[in-house]
Amino acid sequence: MAEPVTYAVLICDDEPHAAVLTRAGDRTPDVVRAVRKLTGLSLWHSKLLVSGAPVIVLDGLPRDIAEAAVVELAAAGAEAEVRAGSWASRSASRSWPDLIAE
Repeated sequence: MAEPVTYAVLICDDEPHAAVLTRAGDRTPDVVRAVRKLTGLSLWHSKLLVSGAPVIVLDGLPRDIAEAAVVELAAAGAEAEVRAGSWASRSASRSWPDLIAE
């Protein structure tokens, strides 16, 4: 006779978070480099993303990773914030895939 199989359901209590660039600030080239480092986008796409602020840079992240991204953007001279929940995608004006499609 076969052994009984046990199934487990994993529940994640941490809702997804987004790192939102609200304003590029005065050091735009540094912010473009930081966005490029965080997203892996090309220099041109990163510049396009930064010029479209407010915009979601990264979405669907755990809170600690989103906070680390915001700290890196702030260190580059940008104003950024962490937004939580499924509404985060709708609360910024655009996300980077939308900007690239234009």
